[in-house]
Amino acid sequence: LITILLLKHNWVGANTPTEYTPHKYALICALSNYPAENGWPYIHSVNDVPYMKGALIKQGWKEDDIVVLIDSQATHDRVISTFRSQLINKAQPGDICLFHFSGHGQPVIDKNGDEADGLDEGMICYDTKLHYVAGEYEGEKHFIDDELDVLLTDLRTKLGPKGNAIVVVDACFSGTISKGADAPVRGTSELMAPPGYKPKGSDNEAGGLNGQGMKMSIDESNLAPYVVFSASRHTEPDN
Repeated sequence: LITILLLKHNWVGANTPTEYTPHKYALICALSNYPAENGWPYIHSVNDVPYMKGALIKQGWKEDDIVVLIDSQATHDRVISTFRSQLINKAQPGDICLFHFSGHGQPVIDKNGDEADGLDEGMICYDTKLHYVAGEYEGEKHFIDDELDVLLTDLRTKLGPKGNAIVVVDACFSGTISKGADAPVRGTSELMAPPGYKPKGSDNEAGGLNGQGMKMSIDESNLAPYVVFSASRHTEPDN
């Protein structure tokens, strides 16, 4: 009887799949020194990097699995391509991936009509300009929420329902959490839009800078859950 029980135990153990240990990947983008000709003042975002890396390592991230883009490394195209190579391409079902962006932020004219208030939220990369100039710069290098949504959806698809995605954005107009009132503002109230542009619904409480983005339907059943931490409301500067 003992032999049978041992054989049964060994058989079950040999055929029971081992629990998957999630791999953890991170991309940290921080910008303090923008080109003077682009109009953005210096801020202290790069100071976030050692704190963020330290916190991740303490939570089980390996240093080799954390990629950091600072200042001139964090251009619009490189942030997007590195998001794909570091997070989406490496992610496997059940893994944990984190994206952190620290820098300026700016409201941007909504060009595809998916925002109820007529404005997208833009993260300011190294080659992003502050002022709208028709025919010269109209927001092409703003890293807008529409672009992040595509990347995040692809990442969540790779991670699957047992994975997790985390987004941390320390920039103006990025979400719902505000820091103190005494630090330099990380952004501008100037719209990236043509002169005189008036956001849809700006005359009532339901629209304008006080409005909410349009909710798009998506099947969440096969996607990883995710959480977003933002430094300010979408209507507020980040101090």
